[in-house]
Amino acid sequence: MIVKKKVLLIENFGEDFFRARLPFVKFLSNKGYRVFALIPEGEYADNVRREGVEVITYKLDRRNKSVLQILRLARIYRRIIVEHNFDITHSFRFQPNLIHSFASIFANNRVVLHVTGLGIAFSISSIKYWFYRNISRILYLFQFLIADTVIVQNPDDIDDFFLTERLKRKVVVIKGSGVDIEKFCSLRETFEERVSENLTFVCVTRLIWEKGIFELTQAFKQVIEEYGSGITLNIIGWVDEDNPRAVDNEFIKLFESNNQINFLGKRDGVLDFLRTSDVFIYPTYYREGIPRGILEALAVGLPIVTTSTPGCNLTVIEGVNGFFVQPKSVDSLVAVLHRILLNRGALKGMGNKSRELAVSTFAESVVFTEIEKEYLK
Repeated sequence: MIVKKKVLLIENFGEDFFRARLPFVKFLSNKGYRVFALIPEGEYADNVRREGVEVITYKLDRRNKSVLQILRLARIYRRIIVEHNFDITHSFRFQPNLIHSFASIFANNRVVLHVTGLGIAFSISSIKYWFYRNISRILYLFQFLIADTVIVQNPDDIDDFFLTERLKRKVVVIKGSGVDIEKFCSLRETFEERVSENLTFVCVTRLIWEKGIFELTQAFKQVIEEYGSGITLNIIGWVDEDNPRAVDNEFIKLFESNNQINFLGKRDGVLDFLRTSDVFIYPTYYREGIPRGILEALAVGLPIVTTSTPGCNLTVIEGVNGFFVQPKSVDSLVAVLHRILLNRGALKGMGNKSRELAVSTFAESVVFTEIEKEYLK
């Protein structure tokens, strides 16, 4: 097979590259590209190598957010890009995108930036976060000026940037990062027997408050008091200690004796939990791209309960494959939980609709093909 071009994929979390980017690497390799990974030193770099990927590593101090650190990393990125003469360099997330942009000033590589969500600064209305939000917009503007292509995961994000019409022409909307519809599937041929007598809801997320963790637990406490047994909530995820809005461990400890609201921590076997659950629930008001957890739940064939916030609003057709709730609203969550408990039969067809949406819109084959089109421009 003739090698087309050399591609460098850039992440600042080795684990995220290992868990989320390897399918894309394999897709590109099968298309004839020679693909390299640029990720921080650590155990996941070795894991990625064992998958047959050419890995370049660098030292990263995660707690150091200084300008000097960014400039240091930009020099490292630039040296690597120039030495290897990459045709295409493609980074994911805000910090790698920013460093990648500095490194690519006057370079010859095609620069692709992937915005996977706007994050905490665009999630909170306060003077402090208003300041952060506008600083971020200025930095995004710089990135857009340098980039050849900017990929966003939902169209709402475009409206939050200070962009001229010329810069908007660089932006393409590609929905999500793709989901493996072969791996993430139900063990059943159909979903008609999925709904059990005891309804199990599952939420998979990082544990920060803007994911709706407080509202979710309070709504379930209220419904459990009304209905007693017959409803369970499993929250799978880890406390993001580097995030100032992380859910504190004291709050989690409040539920240690509650056998119907379970904080299960970080788990590798998320697929098994999805397959044994009845509904995926995710009341986020964090500025997502399109949440991977929802995409995986769609592919498995779960009805979805989420908010109509950017990104999430692309994953649910109200009353068809799930329901929307109001952000930050315990009452809205309680109302939807009542609706589900009183009309379980309505859930039986929703799983099929979720699966259909995953296959038609969010499958890796669909998403990766759209990304490759940007490489060929």
